[in-house]
Amino acid sequence: MKFEYPVKITGETPEEIELKVAGLMGGQNHVGFFPLGRLNNWHGGIHIEGHNELLAIADGRVIAYRMPKKYLVEKIGTIEYEYSYGFVLIQHDYKSPQGLEITFYSLYHHLASYEEIIKDKKVIPDFIEKKGFKVKGNETKTGVTGKGAFHLSSLASNATKVFILNNTQVTAGPIDKDYRKITGTSFTGEKYIKADKLVAAFCDTDFDSVKNCDKPIKAGELVSYTGMYGFPKNKDYRASHIEVFTADNVAVLLKGIKEDKDESQHFLQLKKGTELRKASPYTMKKGWNIKVVLAGTEYSQIVQCAVEKTVKYDDLIDKGAFYNIKASASFEAVNKEFMYLLNANTKLDHVSREDLKEGIVIVEKRRKVRLDPLDDIQYWIKNDKIPEGLAAIKELKEDLVELFLKDPTGIELKPVIKEDIIIRKNSAIVPKIAPADEWYFLKCSYLTDGVRDTPSGWIKIAEVPTVSAFDWGAFGFKMLDNLADIFVYDLSQVPDDLKKEIDKIDNATQNEADTENNKKGKLTTFELRSALAKTNVARGLSHLVCKHTNEWACNTGKVKGEVETYLNNIIKDNGGIDNSTELEDTKNQMLDSLELRLPKLNIWEHIKDGPIITDPPTPPPPIPRKFSSVKEVYHFHPIAFVEHMKRMEKCYCERDITVEIFEEIFGKGPWFTSTKKFADMSKYPDVYKSTSQRLVNLFNKAMSENGINTCFQKAHFISQCAHETDSFKTTQEYDEGLKYDPGTFKAKHDKYKQYLDYLKKYGGDDEDNQTANIDTNYESCKSDYDIYEKNKSKADFNLQSYKTKHDKYVPFLADKLLYTPYKSYIEDYNAYVKCLKMNNKVDGDGIAYKGKGFLQLTWKCNYEEFKKEKGINCVTNPTLIASNLENAINVSVFHWIKNSAWGNLNLYANKDDLIYITYGINGGLNGLQDRYTKLRKALDSLICKNCGQVYVQNLGNYTYDKSEVSQTKFGKKHKNYIVSELNKLK
Repeated sequence: MKFEYPVKITGETPEEIELKVAGLMGGQNHVGFFPLGRLNNWHGGIHIEGHNELLAIADGRVIAYRMPKKYLVEKIGTIEYEYSYGFVLIQHDYKSPQGLEITFYSLYHHLASYEEIIKDKKVIPDFIEKKGFKVKGNETKTGVTGKGAFHLSSLASNATKVFILNNTQVTAGPIDKDYRKITGTSFTGEKYIKADKLVAAFCDTDFDSVKNCDKPIKAGELVSYTGMYGFPKNKDYRASHIEVFTADNVAVLLKGIKEDKDESQHFLQLKKGTELRKASPYTMKKGWNIKVVLAGTEYSQIVQCAVEKTVKYDDLIDKGAFYNIKASASFEAVNKEFMYLLNANTKLDHVSREDLKEGIVIVEKRRKVRLDPLDDIQYWIKNDKIPEGLAAIKELKEDLVELFLKDPTGIELKPVIKEDIIIRKNSAIVPKIAPADEWYFLKCSYLTDGVRDTPSGWIKIAEVPTVSAFDWGAFGFKMLDNLADIFVYDLSQVPDDLKKEIDKIDNATQNEADTENNKKGKLTTFELRSALAKTNVARGLSHLVCKHTNEWACNTGKVKGEVETYLNNIIKDNGGIDNSTELEDTKNQMLDSLELRLPKLNIWEHIKDGPIITDPPTPPPPIPRKFSSVKEVYHFHPIAFVEHMKRMEKCYCERDITVEIFEEIFGKGPWFTSTKKFADMSKYPDVYKSTSQRLVNLFNKAMSENGINTCFQKAHFISQCAHETDSFKTTQEYDEGLKYDPGTFKAKHDKYKQYLDYLKKYGGDDEDNQTANIDTNYESCKSDYDIYEKNKSKADFNLQSYKTKHDKYVPFLADKLLYTPYKSYIEDYNAYVKCLKMNNKVDGDGIAYKGKGFLQLTWKCNYEEFKKEKGINCVTNPTLIASNLENAINVSVFHWIKNSAWGNLNLYANKDDLIYITYGINGGLNGLQDRYTKLRKALDSLICKNCGQVYVQNLGNYTYDKSEVSQTKFGKKHKNYIVSELNKLK
């Protein structure tokens, strides 16, 4: 089940988003706090203020709504106040991974009026019954004037095309495969139009009355817009009231069931006062070589270097590219030589032979071998720990026990956590170096009183308890189920549990400068707003789960009486007589307003329980529509509730992708509709006619059978497949395939071969200097050649002294014609050589073995490998890959696991290495922006941020240094290009 905040929250960094979420906890509101309002009144939700789209917080079903045609007007004295009684009520049915179930409701109150929505040309939410639409679109094609939309007259891909002008009013049927059937007065007959080309123009609903219904809605879909809610001190106040409540007993939910908690210990709990350390737990042992890379006044930056030694060959196990060490006595001898830096599994790299000889007889076989560092981390150490000065590579004469990742000059060496915090386990770095199994390196980032603290450092794993998001109590949630069921609290009568929270607010504001508004034992509006600006106070209040009669089910007379008592006490405490009349007038205005508004705002009695009969009937939902008549329910702070539910969302490790998730990432199709000349999918009915369900089923089957199991592996695999298939429009390359065909390049290859032969003949065997040799050896002969030619008819001229160079220059004159034009054919020459290397040897192989499948398998040699793997004779019949959906997916899995440039790409998917994977598939970074966009959607939809198996810092953030490509010769050569491409991503 997906969850989204009720308003769109965006930010460049997690810290920006956290700050915005913290503001919604209550600090940015003026009057709409939880669980207390500005008059010490019970307030079961929060206000979303200003002009905002309101979004569904989770998948569910709209079970009731009221659409006001225009705002209600309340007149007090000479001033009129507009306010809204429009609302939407959504039922959500949550089931934890291990089966804990709860039904909760989200309520959106004080929503925009219909007339305002139409006036502002806003979209009417999909669940509202609509019968009227207007067409929207961009400039039409040549020959059609004005603005308009381009539409099909049927769903067929070769349908007649018609134009309907922008703003044309039409009547539309229900959505069918992204289209609606439309009729109108400006054209004849029925037409089909993409649903996103229509905007609602008017509604088929009973305005100003509660409409009980049963309409599906998805998390993040539009619910409505904030409406007017003016009051005497702010006639232009615009806000909507949002709340989340349930009639179920939430004790089990907050405690969590063991089965859920046991499998999801994905968070680290750090208590206030926890001490981190800047010094690394790693000890660099005596005997290692180090080199200073940056000298400082007190500390210098060093890097660990390889150690080379010469040992007996008989003590080694020769593995070809490296050596292992034989056990027992041999290991002891080699380890002693290496200053006891080795362990039983150490690999030693070959450097050179140094066999001991007497004369020409080898006395003892020896090898010079190298021990490489475990990593290339650059540490800072005190200058007095560096042996024999700061220059060159030095051998450590003693262990280094104080190593720092950053220059520690002037920083706190043991930073302290200032608040109780919980961070994601996958934000912790588990170092590669020993003792990797004992320590975390943590980078913490949290708000305390609105100020961000970012301590970082090492801590022992054993000192950090892990917790599950299914244990709400560990995150500070607590239930208050013994509240006095009153709506306006006198502080002397507040139940103890709530009194403790009020006292926190009261105490938190006593050092504020405004002593007039800060009154000990009195909770003023100023104090409440001031305290909620402190993030720790706001978070504490937002994590209360309060059992109370819902304010939209209240008794008007009871509430009015409590408010009157409260206001009388304020007047009494004021003690003055100068403004007593004014205070009395204000009190009476508020009481009159309550008596007018509350009956209109109450909704409880209008909501029906049980199923709703629709015409035509809607398919029954998995869980029936229901609404409890119980008015005393458990209320959650809606932002804190969503925030925590997001923590509990399970990633897609070891579970199947659903059609809904697939379509959320890539849209709803239709799939494989390309009609391009070299990739016409209508020729392949097995692919062209496939449904979303079959496509997703085959993906799940292929990934499960081939070890693409983590959420990161799935996200990277399917997003790369989506890009390579043009968003699943084709299973074969759009190009004809001539760029893989030897016939395309043979003519220029052969001419370039002549050029190479010419270079060898006249330039010598030194390939790097062949051209220079030609220029030096032959161009210098031109002078003698010219003299000889000018004087060869003169009998008395001594030609012999010029003849040697003249004769040498003669063939150069002829072959220079070859040399000049053909040296530019090197690309075609290399392309032809590559064709032969990849087994595309005859004309037509490029067309036959061009890219097919979801990852565009190319070259005959790769088709041959797939035939060996699966027994599918795609060598004789290459179309078997593009024409069969299962083959198209399976060949892509084969390429992903075994046939890419880097081998098994799962390894790099688990590192979230988009750059390296793209190079492994594409051989370059073609289409990087589209790959990036699709991957970010996939990472989000597969909830990779909650992954418990794969730890990735800065999820979705791609840099050159973070990528494996930076460690390759290719990557180092093309660093500037890679960095520039990454800088373009948006």
